Amino acid sequence: MNTDHKLLDDESLGLIDWLLHVQSTDPDRVLASGILDSEYVQITASELVAKSLKLASGLLSIGVSPGSTLGLWIPNRIEWLITQFACSSLGVSIMGINTRYRSHEIAHLFKTVPLSVIILPNNFLSIDFLGTLGDAINEVEFSTNLFIRPSLVFVGEVPEDAISISNQAFSFGQLLDHASHNPTQRYGNSLSNLFTTSGSTSAPKVAGHNQHSIVRHSFAGAKALEVVPGDCILAVLPLCGVFGFNSVFALLFGGGRAALVETFDAAHAAKQLVELSITHVVGGDEMLGAIFNEVDSTEKLPALRRGGIANFAGRSKEIVVMANERWDTIISGVYGSSELFALSAIWPLSASVDVRGLGGGIVVDAGIEVRIADIDTDEPTPDGAPGELQFRGYNVIGEYLNNPKSTLAAFSKDGWFKTGDLGYIGHNGFVYQCRAREALRLRGFLVEPAEIEEFILLDPAIDEVHVVGLDTEDGTKAFAFVRTVQNQKLDEKQMMAHTKKHLASYKVPERIIQVNEFPTTTGTNGTKVRFEELRNIAKSL
Repeated sequence: MNTDHKLLDDESLGLIDWLLHVQSTDPDRVLASGILDSEYVQITASELVAKSLKLASGLLSIGVSPGSTLGLWIPNRIEWLITQFACSSLGVSIMGINTRYRSHEIAHLFKTVPLSVIILPNNFLSIDFLGTLGDAINEVEFSTNLFIRPSLVFVGEVPEDAISISNQAFSFGQLLDHASHNPTQRYGNSLSNLFTTSGSTSAPKVAGHNQHSIVRHSFAGAKALEVVPGDCILAVLPLCGVFGFNSVFALLFGGGRAALVETFDAAHAAKQLVELSITHVVGGDEMLGAIFNEVDSTEKLPALRRGGIANFAGRSKEIVVMANERWDTIISGVYGSSELFALSAIWPLSASVDVRGLGGGIVVDAGIEVRIADIDTDEPTPDGAPGELQFRGYNVIGEYLNNPKSTLAAFSKDGWFKTGDLGYIGHNGFVYQCRAREALRLRGFLVEPAEIEEFILLDPAIDEVHVVGLDTEDGTKAFAFVRTVQNQKLDEKQMMAHTKKHLASYKVPERIIQVNEFPTTTGTNGTKVRFEELRNIAKSL
């Protein structure tokens, strides 16, 4: 639908305007499948418009107003999309909340972003949402008298004790039982979706993007992923995270649909690849690897055509090759963040398999600029030299919400966003190497951990390896942690001797330590290794 792109000409147009346009041109188009009110359904453009505008009226009736923020604390369900477009029509922003969050994390969000209402499940995976929320509210009220308790909207029945947490409690169905809202104002420039940062070095920060930026980026993502009408993405990543959100909206804006998945199960996801004729997948390397490993080696996946992968566990190259050899599926490394949007860059179809296994890529829109700068001075580095990846463009946040100190530190004096990631210009795009804090200064040489990891992985007995640095009185020392195939016993002395023979002396790790499993954390964008825990283990040796 080429006429969709006319929506980019008017920056006042937002997400609801796109949906209304789809309804007017193709009302019976299926946009998503998934759980709605405990039943598996498919929802068309006309149905999504009708439910979204009814919910908008319902939200107005309980006091939600333009400029306020709604907390959306539910898994990937049809209600998520209904709420998204309802809020778009009202100029209300959405704070996506990970269902894995517990009381302290919820309390931190309350202290950062005032929430007028929270939508949450009555029942999901036996999680005590109401009890968790009560503990979070108690924590906040202990530290301030200014906190106003949000209204609660339950997907499902309203629990009897909900009134003890909030003065107002409703069911999602109650709010849908209203006459349709008539959107008369356009909110393309209004704040739309708020995403939390990883919080790996400090408390999570909140990054917000406006509606029109999401519209523009969704069209750009659709083009980069070569989406055509009828395509379908397996939406396993939570919509509350930027990776899952941007991927789903890229498929929708390209004419495709989303198969929403509430909980991740690798075996079930593998079956869905076949049963739902999935054309697109995105995710971290651990997640995609787990799914692909569940597909029978003789199974054909003729529909699976394209995907994006983030190198969270060092397995991207392996998985890119696997998909290419088994099904001719083109999986490409991507780059993005909460502050920049996911899918800000991706390697194209024409890139070699080796290049597609790298993080980074080619920016997906001419309105996104990237440069490589000296991490201390912010001056551009010489051509080809590594440095910090810095961005500016429509995809970059203007600020961290209610956090002026972090906002000031995040931008260079000439207005570029400082990612804290190291990379270099190459392969007609840019290559992401690692987080700056993960780069190692070994005997005066700047070493990317992957240089050591890739050598150790040449040993067929090694299944996975991660290298961390530890500051000592004698300078930074590298420590390699490895997991062996079938947990066979590691001969550290022999491996150290082999490494000393074949690697530059300054790259040789202090120790090569065997672990049965790596410590990980699962967030909105996938599963990542907890490097700080590995450093703590190294300290104890």
